[in-house]
Amino acid sequence: MNKRTTVAMGLITLILIAMGMWQLWNYTHPSRIASTMPATTTYPSLKPQGAGLYTNGFNNSTIHHVYLNLSWKDLEPTPGVYDWQSIDTQLQSHPNTKFRLRFESGVTWGRSGWICQSDKAGPCITIHHNKTDSDGYVPKFWTDAYLNSFRDFAQAAAEHFDKNPQVLDVVNGACMTFTAEPFILGGSGSGSAADVLYKSGLTNNLDANCISRSTADLVNAFMHTRITLATFEGMQEASGVSWPDEHAVLQDLHTKYGSHVSFQNNGFTQAVNCSQQNVTPANASTVWCYMKSVGPPIGFQQGCGSKGTACEQPALIENAIAMGGCYLEHNNWNGLGSSEADFDKRLKQVPGCS
Repeated sequence: MNKRTTVAMGLITLILIAMGMWQLWNYTHPSRIASTMPATTTYPSLKPQGAGLYTNGFNNSTIHHVYLNLSWKDLEPTPGVYDWQSIDTQLQSHPNTKFRLRFESGVTWGRSGWICQSDKAGPCITIHHNKTDSDGYVPKFWTDAYLNSFRDFAQAAAEHFDKNPQVLDVVNGACMTFTAEPFILGGSGSGSAADVLYKSGLTNNLDANCISRSTADLVNAFMHTRITLATFEGMQEASGVSWPDEHAVLQDLHTKYGSHVSFQNNGFTQAVNCSQQNVTPANASTVWCYMKSVGPPIGFQQGCGSKGTACEQPALIENAIAMGGCYLEHNNWNGLGSSEADFDKRLKQVPGCS
């Protein structure tokens, strides 16, 4: 073998080694790990659980947890173009505040949002909301085109916010209609929102897949940030409401992701309770028993007062603590008076919530 051949073979060997190192770096780089790491991985750097009272304003001296309701349509005004300025401004203006970002879809798109285009998840469907007696337009959120678009949005949002210590959790509103509660379609029964959606192609399996898949995409994108999912008394379907169908979805998510996913219920009152004996997540017969048996991190939204049910905020918080809740959300806590700081502290002290 002559000297020239030896040098050439040496160069080829170096090139092959360099290519191998590049592929190893590329595969293990964080930007790759976010999309290739198994969904069941537990990340040691998960941010602390947000605990205490949550509100939607900044004029409170004792509450330092705020939720922001955010329209996906506004954050991605055109496909692949993102605008985080409205959130960044709030974060920068309130450096001592911790945030919950509620990403909302559904009727927030209106009739002409880009997701309603035929090559995305359109045309958007007109449905009626029984509770508010109002109409709205929703995309076909169960389709691959829609879910792929949401996955891309989730990844872009995570690149911007996942490492920000002020953002403690992100609410999954991918499969919503009128409110960021994916198990609620706006009503069930003949002529209801659920009935119209089912006649447009939705099924209970596709609905469950939407919730599971979008939650998985958020978990995989937000490696350090908890994902919050709103529960209901059962999954609304064309024929009624099914707790077994919702229970199966919740249990699957809880088994896969553990404390990375926090369950929240937005209809909480002081009368809520669980009387089931020896309850476990596997045998829970109601959503309240399920949440109590799952334990922290769980939380609630005040579902009384303005929603027509008598409400005493001190009693409401006492019940949330008894149910093992880490946080309680409402747009104001005026009913607490001087005891506000104490209630906020007691929620943070619920075992497993710190």
